Amino acid sequence: MNTQIKVQFRDRTGEKANSTFHMAGTVDPSTLTALADALDGISDSGITTFDAAYETNTVVGAAASGPYADASDKLVLEFLSTTGNLQKYEIPAPDENDFNADEESVDLAVIQPFIDAVTTYCVDTNGNALTYKRGYRARTHRKS
Repeated sequence: MNTQIKVQFRDRTGEKANSTFHMAGTVDPSTLTALADALDGISDSGITTFDAAYETNTVVGAAASGPYADASDKLVLEFLSTTGNLQKYEIPAPDENDFNADEESVDLAVIQPFIDAVTTYCVDTNGNALTYKRGYRARTHRKS
């Protein structure tokens, strides 16, 4: 059985964005803390909510300013499951240090703690292990 974890982010302007993670079996608080810390390390958004069966409304970090500190800017990280399913995580308001000098490709040394957290604790929707594939910057244009 998988546990679905919904994470809500809020950028410096109050704009919300969400990401969903799946974890194998029962998830204990230390696992959530490890994932939250890894997310906090790569995003300038404040993590305002973890939604799990036993823990809600957990605030981790605070929204910060930076060149990509808007929820429409995303750090996109793709993982492949052992069965070939693509799992994509979009992290809003990425920290500027997540990227190489080209401002598009990711700096693996910086995002490695998040990759380690995902490959250690997360699975695809069918419970299969994940392996890092690639990461990049994306921008979502919001309608006014």
